Amino acid sequence: VMGYLGYLGISIDKSANGNRGKDLVISTPDSKVKVCIIPTNEELAIARETVALL
Repeated sequence: VMGYLGYLGISIDKSANGNRGKDLVISTPDSKVKVCIIPTNEELAIARETVALL
């Protein structure tokens, strides 16, 4: 998704972007904005909300 935003000055470090499971900054130092990865567990969140409704 971020690859399409290069025209806005957003530059992604491809090796950092390949990491999974940890909080990371994946933008390059020359990027106009900082881009971060924040891991989620959406399935667990959905399951918890479902149980709360039952």
